[in-house]
Amino acid sequence: MELPDHTIKTFEQKFKDTTIKNIKASMKRIFLNVFELDEFDIKILVKEREKVFNYITDQTITSQKTLISHYLNVIETYKINEIIYNEIKEVYQSIVKYVDQKRGYIKPTQDELNNKITLEEINKIRLKFQKKLTDTYDHYNDQAYMLLSLYYYLPPLRSQDYLTTYITRRSNNPYVYSNCIDLEKKEWKIRKYKTDAYHGDRTIPIPDELYIILKNYLKKKKYPLLLSKLSNLDEPISTQYFNYYNKNIFRRDISTSELRKSYVSNLGDIPYKERELIAFRMGHTLTTQLRTYSKYSKNITESNI
Repeated sequence: MELPDHTIKTFEQKFKDTTIKNIKASMKRIFLNVFELDEFDIKILVKEREKVFNYITDQTITSQKTLISHYLNVIETYKINEIIYNEIKEVYQSIVKYVDQKRGYIKPTQDELNNKITLEEINKIRLKFQKKLTDTYDHYNDQAYMLLSLYYYLPPLRSQDYLTTYITRRSNNPYVYSNCIDLEKKEWKIRKYKTDAYHGDRTIPIPDELYIILKNYLKKKKYPLLLSKLSNLDEPISTQYFNYYNKNIFRRDISTSELRKSYVSNLGDIPYKERELIAFRMGHTLTTQLRTYSKYSKNITESNI
Protein backbone atom coordinates (compact mmCIF):
# COMPACT_ATOMS: atom_id res chain seq x y z
CA MET A 1 0.00 0.00 0.00
CA GLU A 2 1.36 3.44 -0.98
CA LEU A 3 0.58 6.72 0.72
CA PRO A 4 -0.30 9.63 -1.65
CA ASP A 5 2.62 11.69 -3.00
CA HIS A 6 1.63 14.87 -1.16
CA THR A 7 1.62 12.92 2.12
CA ILE A 8 5.11 11.61 1.47
CA LYS A 9 6.36 15.10 0.57
CA THR A 10 5.03 16.47 3.84
CA PHE A 11 6.63 13.61 5.76
CA GLU A 12 9.95 14.18 3.98
CA GLN A 13 10.09 17.66 5.50
CA LYS A 14 9.56 16.25 9.01
CA PHE A 15 10.97 12.73 9.18
CA LYS A 16 13.89 10.55 8.18
CA ASP A 17 13.43 7.88 5.52
CA THR A 18 13.29 5.13 8.14
CA THR A 19 10.40 6.85 9.96
CA ILE A 20 8.49 7.34 6.70
CA LYS A 21 9.00 3.66 5.93
CA ASN A 22 7.67 2.71 9.38
CA ILE A 23 4.62 4.99 9.00
CA LYS A 24 3.82 3.32 5.68
CA ALA A 25 4.11 -0.09 7.36
CA SER A 26 1.80 1.00 10.20
CA MET A 27 -0.85 2.29 7.78
CA LYS A 28 -0.65 -0.89 5.74
CA ARG A 29 -1.05 -2.95 8.92
CA ILE A 30 -4.10 -0.94 10.02
CA PHE A 31 -5.84 -1.01 6.64
CA LEU A 32 -5.24 -4.71 6.09
CA ASN A 33 -6.19 -5.86 9.60
CA VAL A 34 -8.99 -3.44 10.46
CA PHE A 35 -10.61 -2.79 7.08
CA GLU A 36 -9.24 -5.60 4.87
CA LEU A 37 -8.16 -2.97 2.34
CA ASP A 38 -4.85 -2.54 0.56
CA GLU A 39 -5.41 1.09 -0.46
CA PHE A 40 -4.98 4.18 1.69
CA ASP A 41 -8.19 6.15 2.38
CA ILE A 42 -8.02 9.08 4.80
CA LYS A 43 -11.83 9.31 5.04
CA ILE A 44 -12.06 5.76 6.36
CA LEU A 45 -9.15 6.39 8.70
CA VAL A 46 -11.01 9.33 10.28
CA LYS A 47 -14.60 8.05 10.14
CA GLU A 48 -13.74 4.65 11.60
CA ARG A 49 -11.24 5.88 14.17
CA GLU A 50 -13.00 3.97 16.97
CA LYS A 51 -12.18 0.72 15.14
CA VAL A 52 -8.61 1.89 14.76
CA PHE A 53 -8.38 2.65 18.50
CA ASN A 54 -9.76 -0.78 19.39
CA TYR A 55 -7.28 -2.49 17.09
CA ILE A 56 -4.33 -0.52 18.45
CA THR A 57 -5.15 -1.16 22.13
CA ASP A 58 -5.35 -4.90 21.40
CA GLN A 59 -1.71 -4.97 20.28
CA THR A 60 1.40 -5.46 22.40
CA ILE A 61 2.53 -2.60 24.62
CA THR A 62 5.46 -1.71 22.36
CA SER A 63 3.29 -1.76 19.21
CA GLN A 64 0.57 0.45 20.74
CA LYS A 65 2.80 3.50 21.13
CA THR A 66 4.24 3.17 17.61
CA LEU A 67 0.89 2.64 15.88
CA ILE A 68 -0.95 5.47 17.64
CA SER A 69 1.99 7.83 17.02
CA HIS A 70 2.02 7.07 13.29
CA TYR A 71 -1.76 7.34 13.13
CA LEU A 72 -1.59 10.78 14.75
CA ASN A 73 1.14 11.89 12.30
CA VAL A 74 -1.04 10.98 9.32
CA ILE A 75 -4.10 12.74 10.75
CA GLU A 76 -2.03 15.83 11.53
CA THR A 77 -0.65 15.90 7.96
CA TYR A 78 -4.15 16.00 6.49
CA LYS A 79 -5.14 18.89 8.78
CA ILE A 80 -8.32 17.17 9.95
CA ASN A 81 -10.59 19.41 12.04
CA GLU A 82 -9.26 20.31 15.47
CA ILE A 83 -11.86 18.37 17.50
CA ILE A 84 -11.04 15.05 15.80
CA TYR A 85 -7.32 15.71 15.97
CA ASN A 86 -7.52 16.50 19.71
CA GLU A 87 -9.57 13.37 20.31
CA ILE A 88 -6.90 11.21 18.67
CA LYS A 89 -4.15 13.13 20.45
CA GLU A 90 -5.83 12.46 23.81
CA VAL A 91 -5.85 8.71 23.09
CA TYR A 92 -2.23 8.99 21.97
CA GLN A 93 -1.20 10.74 25.20
CA SER A 94 -3.04 8.19 27.31
CA ILE A 95 -1.28 5.27 25.61
CA VAL A 96 2.11 6.99 25.74
CA LYS A 97 1.72 7.62 29.48
CA TYR A 98 0.68 4.01 29.97
CA VAL A 99 3.67 2.63 28.03
CA ASP A 100 6.18 5.01 29.62
CA GLN A 101 4.92 4.24 33.13
CA LYS A 102 5.12 0.51 32.46
CA ARG A 103 8.73 0.83 31.33
CA GLY A 104 9.81 3.05 34.16
CA TYR A 105 9.90 3.03 37.91
CA ILE A 106 8.54 5.95 39.91
CA LYS A 107 10.07 6.01 43.35
CA PRO A 108 7.34 6.33 45.99
CA THR A 109 7.63 8.70 48.92
CA GLN A 110 8.43 7.36 52.38
CA ASP A 111 4.83 7.98 53.52
CA GLU A 112 3.54 5.99 50.55
CA LEU A 113 5.90 3.14 51.42
CA ASN A 114 4.73 3.21 55.04
CA ASN A 115 1.05 3.22 54.08
CA LYS A 116 1.16 0.72 51.23
CA ILE A 117 -0.93 -2.35 51.97
CA THR A 118 -1.52 -5.55 50.01
CA LEU A 119 -4.76 -7.47 49.53
CA GLU A 120 -3.26 -10.28 51.60
CA GLU A 121 -2.77 -7.89 54.52
CA ILE A 122 -6.31 -6.56 54.16
CA ASN A 123 -7.67 -10.11 54.14
CA LYS A 124 -5.67 -11.04 57.23
CA ILE A 125 -7.24 -8.14 59.17
CA ARG A 126 -10.65 -8.95 57.67
CA LEU A 127 -10.54 -12.55 58.89
CA LYS A 128 -9.68 -11.37 62.42
CA PHE A 129 -12.90 -9.36 62.47
CA GLN A 130 -14.82 -12.30 61.01
CA LYS A 131 -13.89 -14.38 64.08
CA LYS A 132 -15.46 -11.73 66.31
CA LEU A 133 -18.89 -11.91 64.63
CA THR A 134 -21.90 -13.39 66.42
CA ASP A 135 -25.55 -13.99 65.50
CA THR A 136 -26.51 -10.53 66.75
CA TYR A 137 -25.44 -7.22 65.22
CA ASP A 138 -22.31 -5.67 66.71
CA HIS A 139 -21.93 -2.22 65.18
CA TYR A 140 -18.15 -1.94 65.24
CA ASN A 141 -17.19 -5.51 64.32
CA ASP A 142 -19.92 -6.15 61.72
CA GLN A 143 -19.38 -2.82 60.01
CA ALA A 144 -15.58 -3.27 60.02
CA TYR A 145 -15.84 -6.80 58.56
CA MET A 146 -18.24 -5.59 55.85
CA LEU A 147 -16.02 -2.62 54.94
CA LEU A 148 -12.85 -4.72 54.82
CA SER A 149 -14.69 -7.19 52.58
CA LEU A 150 -15.51 -4.36 50.17
CA TYR A 151 -11.83 -3.35 50.18
CA TYR A 152 -10.77 -6.95 49.58
CA TYR A 153 -13.18 -7.98 46.82
CA LEU A 154 -13.55 -4.70 44.89
CA PRO A 155 -11.29 -1.85 43.75
CA PRO A 156 -11.28 0.84 46.49
CA LEU A 157 -13.57 3.80 45.82
CA ARG A 158 -13.55 7.35 47.17
CA SER A 159 -14.75 7.92 50.71
CA GLN A 160 -17.94 9.68 49.54
CA ASP A 161 -18.91 6.64 47.49
CA TYR A 162 -19.04 4.57 50.68
CA LEU A 163 -20.69 7.25 52.82
CA THR A 164 -23.59 7.84 50.39
CA THR A 165 -24.40 4.20 49.58
CA TYR A 166 -27.45 2.16 50.60
CA ILE A 167 -28.01 -1.60 50.39
CA THR A 168 -31.29 -2.93 49.03
CA ARG A 169 -32.63 -6.44 48.43
CA ARG A 170 -34.88 -5.43 45.53
CA SER A 171 -34.23 -3.47 42.35
CA ASN A 172 -37.54 -1.57 42.66
CA ASN A 173 -36.52 -0.02 45.99
CA PRO A 174 -36.34 3.84 45.93
CA TYR A 175 -32.73 3.62 47.14
CA VAL A 176 -31.65 2.47 43.67
CA TYR A 177 -31.92 6.12 42.60
CA SER A 178 -28.99 7.04 44.83
CA ASN A 179 -25.65 5.26 45.29
CA CYS A 180 -26.86 1.75 45.90
CA ILE A 181 -25.74 -1.86 46.28
CA ASP A 182 -28.53 -3.78 44.56
CA LEU A 183 -28.45 -7.32 45.96
CA GLU A 184 -31.07 -8.53 43.49
CA LYS A 185 -28.88 -7.58 40.51
CA LYS A 186 -25.61 -8.16 42.39
CA GLU A 187 -24.22 -4.78 41.42
CA TRP A 188 -23.14 -1.48 42.95
CA LYS A 189 -24.49 1.58 41.18
CA ILE A 190 -22.48 4.76 41.73
CA ARG A 191 -24.45 7.85 40.70
CA LYS A 192 -22.56 10.61 42.51
CA TYR A 193 -19.13 11.72 41.35
CA LYS A 194 -16.33 13.78 42.79
CA THR A 195 -15.21 14.73 39.28
CA ASP A 196 -16.97 15.01 35.94
CA ALA A 197 -14.55 12.72 34.12
CA TYR A 198 -17.39 10.29 33.47
CA HIS A 199 -21.05 10.92 32.83
CA GLY A 200 -23.94 8.58 33.62
CA ASP A 201 -23.95 5.65 36.03
CA ARG A 202 -20.95 3.58 37.02
CA THR A 203 -21.78 -0.09 37.67
CA ILE A 204 -19.56 -2.46 39.64
CA PRO A 205 -20.43 -6.19 39.67
CA ILE A 206 -20.65 -7.83 43.12
CA PRO A 207 -18.90 -11.23 43.32
CA ASP A 208 -20.78 -14.11 44.96
CA GLU A 209 -18.63 -14.20 48.14
CA LEU A 210 -19.18 -10.49 48.76
CA TYR A 211 -22.89 -10.80 47.94
CA ILE A 212 -23.34 -13.29 50.82
CA ILE A 213 -21.45 -11.00 53.24
CA LEU A 214 -23.53 -7.93 52.29
CA LYS A 215 -26.79 -9.91 52.44
CA ASN A 216 -26.00 -11.14 55.96
CA TYR A 217 -24.86 -7.65 57.00
CA LEU A 218 -28.17 -6.11 55.92
CA LYS A 219 -30.14 -8.92 57.58
CA LYS A 220 -28.39 -8.34 60.92
CA LYS A 221 -28.26 -4.55 60.81
CA LYS A 222 -31.82 -4.07 59.44
CA TYR A 223 -30.96 -0.56 58.20
CA PRO A 224 -30.09 0.11 54.54
CA LEU A 225 -27.37 2.74 55.01
CA LEU A 226 -24.00 1.11 54.32
CA LEU A 227 -22.08 3.03 57.01
CA SER A 228 -23.94 4.72 59.85
CA LYS A 229 -23.57 6.14 63.32
CA LEU A 230 -24.02 3.88 66.33
CA SER A 231 -26.39 6.40 67.91
CA ASN A 232 -28.61 6.48 64.81
CA LEU A 233 -28.31 3.72 62.19
CA ASP A 234 -30.23 5.91 59.73
CA GLU A 235 -27.64 8.69 59.89
CA PRO A 236 -24.39 8.57 57.83
CA ILE A 237 -21.01 9.05 59.45
CA SER A 238 -18.87 12.06 58.55
CA THR A 239 -15.81 11.94 56.32
CA GLN A 240 -13.66 12.83 59.30
CA TYR A 241 -15.03 9.92 61.33
CA PHE A 242 -14.67 7.58 58.33
CA ASN A 243 -10.96 8.42 58.12
CA TYR A 244 -10.61 7.82 61.86
CA TYR A 245 -12.54 4.55 61.49
CA ASN A 246 -10.14 3.31 58.80
CA LYS A 247 -7.10 4.20 60.91
CA ASN A 248 -8.64 2.33 63.83
CA ILE A 249 -9.33 -0.78 61.74
CA PHE A 250 -5.87 -0.93 60.15
CA ARG A 251 -3.97 0.39 63.19
CA ARG A 252 -2.15 2.58 60.66
CA ASP A 253 -2.70 5.95 59.05
CA ILE A 254 -4.49 4.51 56.00
CA SER A 255 -7.24 6.40 54.15
CA THR A 256 -9.19 5.40 51.04
CA SER A 257 -6.69 7.42 49.01
CA GLU A 258 -3.84 5.21 50.29
CA LEU A 259 -5.95 2.12 49.63
CA ARG A 260 -6.52 3.25 46.05
CA LYS A 261 -2.79 3.88 45.48
CA SER A 262 -1.91 0.50 46.98
CA TYR A 263 -4.51 -1.30 44.89
CA VAL A 264 -3.35 0.24 41.61
CA SER A 265 0.32 -0.31 42.50
CA ASN A 266 -0.36 -4.00 43.13
CA LEU A 267 -2.10 -4.59 39.80
CA GLY A 268 1.13 -5.65 38.14
CA ASP A 269 1.29 -6.46 34.46
CA ILE A 270 -2.29 -6.53 33.17
CA PRO A 271 -3.73 -5.73 29.70
CA TYR A 272 -4.44 -2.12 28.78
CA LYS A 273 -8.21 -2.65 28.46
CA GLU A 274 -8.44 -4.41 31.81
CA ARG A 275 -6.60 -1.55 33.49
CA GLU A 276 -8.90 0.91 31.70
CA LEU A 277 -11.98 -0.92 33.08
CA ILE A 278 -10.57 -0.83 36.61
CA ALA A 279 -9.88 2.90 36.25
CA PHE A 280 -13.49 3.47 35.17
CA ARG A 281 -14.88 1.50 38.13
CA MET A 282 -12.65 3.45 40.49
CA GLY A 283 -14.05 6.67 39.02
CA HIS A 284 -11.09 8.17 37.17
CA THR A 285 -9.48 8.10 33.75
CA LEU A 286 -6.61 5.78 32.92
CA THR A 287 -4.31 8.80 32.60
CA THR A 288 -5.24 9.93 36.13
CA GLN A 289 -4.70 6.41 37.41
CA LEU A 290 -1.18 6.33 35.97
CA ARG A 291 -0.29 9.86 37.00
CA THR A 292 -1.81 9.95 40.49
CA TYR A 293 -2.31 6.43 41.80
CA SER A 294 0.44 4.30 40.25
CA LYS A 295 3.74 3.59 41.94
CA TYR A 296 4.95 0.60 39.96
CA SER A 297 7.25 -1.94 41.50
CA LYS A 298 10.62 -2.76 39.98
CA ASN A 299 9.53 -6.23 38.84
CA ILE A 300 7.55 -4.71 35.96
CA THR A 301 10.15 -4.53 33.25
CA GLU A 302 10.17 -4.72 29.49
CA SER A 303 10.73 -8.46 29.74
CA ASN A 304 7.19 -9.02 31.03
CA ILE A 305 5.40 -6.30 29.05
